[in-house]
Amino acid sequence: MTWHCGLGNHYSINMGRLLGEALDFLVSIQTRLGKDDGDMLRKLKRVLSIQEKVLGFQSEETMTTLKKVVFYLNKMGKKDELFPLQRRLRLLKTKIMKKASV
Repeated sequence: MTWHCGLGNHYSINMGRLLGEALDFLVSIQTRLGKDDGDMLRKLKRVLSIQEKVLGFQSEETMTTLKKVVFYLNKMGKKDELFPLQRRLRLLKTKIMKKASV
């Protein structure tokens, strides 16, 4: 999501990051309140989509949200959606580990 206000790309990245963090916070609160898993999964997928657009597919924030999506997919037994995301998560973890060791 991009906002154009004449302040440049840095502003849009910060606003996107802020929006992603706010949605992630909302999901955390609703989890503690015992909200519906399907609703939680939809919100997490929305957070993931925003983070991918703003922060990139390989950011640590994106990986954290991806872990949460994988958790809910596994909990709900949605194997058809689960396996591709598990593979992606493994690849991301490997890339981040390689970055950290350099």
